[in-house]
Amino acid sequence: MANNSKHSPLQGSTMQANSWWLLSFQFFSGWATGLSAGEGDWTSEYSFFDVVIEVTDAGHEHMQDIVGLLFRYINLLQKSGACKWIFDELSAISETTFHYQDKFPAIDYVVNIASNMQIYPPKDWLVGSSLPSTFCPETIEKILNELSPNKVRIFWESKKFEGHTDMVEPWYGTSYSVEKINDSVIQEWILSAPDENLHLPAPNIFIPTDLSLKEAQEKAKFPVLLRKSSYSTLWYKPDTMFTSPKAFVKIYFNCPHSSSSPEAEVLTDIFTRLLMDYLNEYGKTLNECGGC
Repeated sequence: MANNSKHSPLQGSTMQANSWWLLSFQFFSGWATGLSAGEGDWTSEYSFFDVVIEVTDAGHEHMQDIVGLLFRYINLLQKSGACKWIFDELSAISETTFHYQDKFPAIDYVVNIASNMQIYPPKDWLVGSSLPSTFCPETIEKILNELSPNKVRIFWESKKFEGHTDMVEPWYGTSYSVEKINDSVIQEWILSAPDENLHLPAPNIFIPTDLSLKEAQEKAKFPVLLRKSSYSTLWYKPDTMFTSPKAFVKIYFNCPHSSSSPEAEVLTDIFTRLLMDYLNEYGKTLNECGGC
């Protein structure tokens, strides 16, 4: 795998780029609050591909539907094959992130390189898995086809299972049960899952293509007031020290009535949570390329 692509083929060019649409349906159904997908435990001989879905109490009652939807989406990815445009998007994002990354502690850098020395050839020690190498559709499709109902392990964790388990883990005393699920059972879940029009996402419009910097006319020590109105002010300060193609936008709302009473505090908190949830899908596309 390391010879064909420094990235995990699925995590990089397929599943991670596409899983958000599946989660958006579960969000709107009130079933899930988070989803992540990527390579889990691995050795040079094998690796696991993990999909973690954080479900709500309502989602707990629809576990079979969620698993069915997940495999429906995997089927969609298998039929779509390895998409070159998704790989190109990942490459552009990875290049920008790698070349303009912030400094981190030296000890972490040394440990990271030492780990890379066990996996990659010398020319890739500094890069590791940060950058993709060559587009290898055969590898991507081969691994995609391994994601089948007869090769899955499902870990279902919930406090609602307390008192309904029959085994205890010896080291930490965790109660659990083990149940065998046949391929035919999961196929039934797939067929009975909600009939949603699952599809691949649209291209990410937030991926930067021009990283050139506009020269500041003078080195400003303090922010400059660009515009002022009866209800807003706009300040700007160019970066003249680090000269990196990064921008930080901070919007501050002055709402005196938001804290005028306990009721106002609660309503303001509810409003901001609803706003964040409403912008979640839009913000996720931006966040994929380091935008927020």
